[in-house]
Amino acid sequence: MKTIEKHILDYGYRCVLFRKKDSSGKMIGKNYLITESGLLEVKLCHEASRAVYIQTGRKINLRNVENEIRLVFDCNGVLIARRVSPRAPLRLTGKGRGKLVTQEKIYV
Repeated sequence: MKTIEKHILDYGYRCVLFRKKDSSGKMIGKNYLITESGLLEVKLCHEASRAVYIQTGRKINLRNVENEIRLVFDCNGVLIARRVSPRAPLRLTGKGRGKLVTQEKIYV
């Protein structure tokens, strides 16, 4: 198992992927919850000032989309890793549960 998969599975809770471009050419992301068996696509909704995730039923493997991961959040909603563009490396922010990882950069 690569280092990136290990850290994402250990500390990540939700991630956003680069998926497609809108009419202005901006990349639109999709939300996925991180589980032990892979990524589960969800839709983010707000109910009574709380964020609620509604499962859309689509499940994908982390290895198939590891180069498309844009943002990784921990269980408290703190950003722990980000990627500026689809070809850039995934970098740790050093915040939240990401402080437990000692590397500055995770290479894919």
